[in-house]
Amino acid sequence: MRPCLLLGLALLTACAGCARDPEGTSSAGADSLSERIETLRGEGRYAEALPDAELRLRALRDCGDTAPWELGDAERLVRKLALAATLPDTARARLAVADSLSATLTGLFHAGEFQRARGRLERLLHDRRAVLVEPDADIATTLHRLGAINLQLGDYVAAAAYTCEALDMNRSLLEADHPRIASNLDNLAILLRRQGDFAGAEPLFREALGMYRRLHDGTHPGVARSLGNLAIFLSDKGDYADAEALYEKTLAMYGALHGPESEPVIRNLYNLGLMQSEQSHDAQAEATCSRALEMSRRVLGDAHPLTAGILHALGMVRYDLGRFASADSMLEEAVAVYAGTLGADHPYVAWALLDRGVCLAARGETARADSLLVGAAGIYERARAMAGPGYSRSVCQPSPYPTHATVLLRLGRPREAWRAAERAQSRALAELLMARGTPLAPDADPLPRVLAALEPGTALLGWLHVALEPDTPSTWGYVIDTRDGMRWVRLHPTLRDGEAREPGDFSLALERAGGWPFPVRDTARLDRLSRRLHREWIAPLLAEAGDARRLVAVPTGPLHGVPLEALPDGDGLHLGDRFEVSYAPSATLYAWLREQDRTATAPPPSGALLLGDPDYADPWLAGLPGTRAEVASLADALPGATVLLGAEASEARLRALNESGELSRFRWIHLATHALVDDEDPAASALLLCDGRLTAREIVSEWRLDADLVSLSGCRTGLGRRTAGEGFVGLTHAFLRAGARSLLVSLWPVEDTATSLLMGRFFDNLAGRRDGADIPPLDKSAALAEAKRWLRDGTDGAYRHPCYWSGFVLMGE
Repeated sequence: MRPCLLLGLALLTACAGCARDPEGTSSAGADSLSERIETLRGEGRYAEALPDAELRLRALRDCGDTAPWELGDAERLVRKLALAATLPDTARARLAVADSLSATLTGLFHAGEFQRARGRLERLLHDRRAVLVEPDADIATTLHRLGAINLQLGDYVAAAAYTCEALDMNRSLLEADHPRIASNLDNLAILLRRQGDFAGAEPLFREALGMYRRLHDGTHPGVARSLGNLAIFLSDKGDYADAEALYEKTLAMYGALHGPESEPVIRNLYNLGLMQSEQSHDAQAEATCSRALEMSRRVLGDAHPLTAGILHALGMVRYDLGRFASADSMLEEAVAVYAGTLGADHPYVAWALLDRGVCLAARGETARADSLLVGAAGIYERARAMAGPGYSRSVCQPSPYPTHATVLLRLGRPREAWRAAERAQSRALAELLMARGTPLAPDADPLPRVLAALEPGTALLGWLHVALEPDTPSTWGYVIDTRDGMRWVRLHPTLRDGEAREPGDFSLALERAGGWPFPVRDTARLDRLSRRLHREWIAPLLAEAGDARRLVAVPTGPLHGVPLEALPDGDGLHLGDRFEVSYAPSATLYAWLREQDRTATAPPPSGALLLGDPDYADPWLAGLPGTRAEVASLADALPGATVLLGAEASEARLRALNESGELSRFRWIHLATHALVDDEDPAASALLLCDGRLTAREIVSEWRLDADLVSLSGCRTGLGRRTAGEGFVGLTHAFLRAGARSLLVSLWPVEDTATSLLMGRFFDNLAGRRDGADIPPLDKSAALAEAKRWLRDGTDGAYRHPCYWSGFVLMGE
C-alpha cells in the first residue's frame, strides 16, 4: 500500500447555524448573516450577535422543512451567545480569541499547514475548556479538528483520543442524525483503516455515508467526501471494481461542486492513480498521476503535501516502469516537500526515503541507498510510537528494515544485515510479550541473546525476500547455530510473473487436499513442487547447518504457512525425517521464550487440561464425537488430567478455572473444538464452545497461563490475518500473549481421524508411555516428529499424503 494522503478528512468548519436566510431559503444573504455572527463572535461582541442568532432561530421554526439537527444547532447557538454575553470581561475576551482562531483553521488545513493548525487548535481547546462548561459543541468541534490534524501528522494515538472524545461528546449533545456525528464517524473510520483495523473501519464508513445521505441530497460535499473515503477503503481491501466506480462518481460530484481543477478533484485523481498502480496498470497510473500533478502544481503550488504525495506516487510508477532516474528525481522532491510541510519526522518522509532507497539500489547506488535507509529507519521508529498500540504499529506503513538488510548484504556487512532483518520480524508481538518480561533494548544486538538460547545440535533458519528491482526479488537465507554463529546464503528461487509463487502453491495444494471429503493418496504433483521448494529454499541452508538435529524456522514472506517438514529432498527423504522441525515468530522471541522457561522462580506447572466434544446448541455446528475419543486417549496418557467434555466444554467453565488461578497451573492444555479464524479482525478469531465463543480478544485480556504447550486441534488454528512482518495474527499470537510458551496449531482443515491419531501419539511421546510400555519422554519437537512419521508410515498408507500428517506445526519455544 502506497501512502494515501488523508485530505478526505472532515475538518468541520465553524457554523453559526443553518445556511438559510430569515425567509427559509438558501441564499447569499444567509451566508452573509452567518459571516456577521462569526465576525461578532471573534470580536467578543456576543450581545450584538445574539439578535441575529435569534432571528435565524425564529425563521427556522417558521420553516416547514427544517431538519431537527438544523433547529438544534440554531437553539444551541442562541444559548451559547446568551451565556457568552454574561461572562466576565476577562473570560469573554478569552473566548473571543478562541472564536477568532477557529475561523482561520480551515484555510490552514487546506493549505497543508498542519503543524501551525495543530498549535492553534491546542491553544483554542485550552481556552475554550477554561471558559465553557462541558459537554459543549464547540469543545467537541475543537477535539474533532485536533483528531483530524493529528491523523494528518501521523500521531494516531493522539488522533484516536481526540476523535473518540469528540464522538462521545457529540452523541451526548446532538441529535442522533447530525453531520458532526457523521464527520466523527468518517474520521474514526479513516484512523482505524490506517491502523489496519479493516473490520472496525468498514461499518463506520458505511454508517457515516448513510447518515450523510439521510441528512443531505446526493450532491452534498459530505456525501462526496464519504464516498471518496469508502473508495480508498475498498481499494485497500482489493475490491478494485467497486472502488473505481466510486472514484468516478466522486470525481463527477466534486467537479460539479467545486470545479474541474479543485483540491478534492486532485485528491481523488491521486487516489485513483494509486489504485491503478496497485493493480500494476502502470500506463494508466502514470497518466492519472501526471494529470493530478499538473493540476496540483497549478492550484495548490509546489510546496503542498498533496503535491508531495502525487510526486511520491508518480515516482514509484516510473520506478515500476524501470525509469529509475526520473523516479529518483520525483522521490527526492517528494521527500523535500513532505519534510517542509509536514515536518522532518513525519511518517511519509520515512516512506519516501524508503522508496528512494529502493530506487537508488536499483540504479546500483548502494552506498547512497544505505544512507537514506538509515534515515528512514530513524523516522520509522519514531512514527511507530505514534501509530497506536499493538499490531497497528506493523501496518501503519512499511518497514524499511528488510530493504536495508538487502542493501547491507550487497555492501558486504552481513552482521548488520541480520540485525536489520530481525528488527522487521514480529516486532509488535515481541513488544507485547516483552512488556511482561525482560525486554530487548531497542538498539541492542540480539544475536548474543539468540546464540545463548540455542542448544548444541539446533540450527535456526530464516529468510529475506525483497524486490530491489521491479519484479526481481533478492532472496537470501541465514543459519544461526552455536558452532559457527550466523551466516547468510544467497538463494535463487523460481519466479513466475516476478514473484516466488511455488511456496503458496504448495500450501494451497495441501489445503485443498485436506479439505477434500474423500481419501487423498496421490502425491505425484505435490512431490514435484515440494522437491523444487526443498532444492531452492532449504537445501542451500542445510549445507550450512552441519550436524544439526533440530531446526527452528523463522518464516518470512512466501514461506508463511508452509510446513517445511513435508518437503522431500531429491532422494524422497522429507525434511521431517532428518530433523525435528519447529517454528518461531522471530529469533529474538525464540530466545525470549526460552529464557522464560529457564528463569521461572515459581514451582513449574504440572498436569493437563483436556477439552473436547462440546454440546453445541447451534444446529449449524457439527458435533465432534471424534474429539471425545481423542480426549479419552490423551487422558489415558496423562493420569490426573482435568477433562471437560460435553456441557463442561464451556466458556463459563474455562472462565472459572482462570478466575481461580487454576488455569495457570496446567503444564499442557489441549482444546479440541471447532475454530473460527477471522482474517479481517484477528481479535475476533475464536474457539467455539458449547455456550459461545472464546475469542482471541478474551484470551489476551483475561487469561493468565504458564503453559509449556497449548494444542489446538481444530481446523486452521495456526492461521489468521496475514500481517507484514508479523505473519498470521490470530489464535497463536493470543495464546503466546496469554503466557503459553509454545503451541501446536493447524494450517488447514484437518481430517478428524488422522488428527485424533496424531494427537494421541504426540501426547504419548510427551508423557513417556506408548503402546502400553514406558519410554523415555520426548521433548515437544521430537514428540511431534515421531508422531508424524508414525502416522504417515504406520497406518497401512491411509495417511501417507502430507495433508494428513504435516498440517500441525509447533510454534514458539
